Amino acid sequence: MAEMDGLNVLVLYKAEVPRRRLDGKIGRYELIHRWLSAPDPCCVLGSETTLWMKKEIDFGRSLFDQFNLF
Repeated sequence: MAEMDGLNVLVLYKAEVPRRRLDGKIGRYELIHRWLSAPDPCCVLGSETTLWMKKEIDFGRSLFDQFNLF
């Protein structure tokens, strides 16, 4: 699942190997937030990844409505 809003891109996917988060829980989904320089041509200025559990994600909603990363 991927969405773009302005110069921000969110990509959510199921990780091949689940990893332990800092809170001790196992994250099976990775959410990548990338921010871009400009629409055309664009470069990735930065990127961060967070881990999420399936019960924390509503697959019927927009990623930008669910995750407050800014």
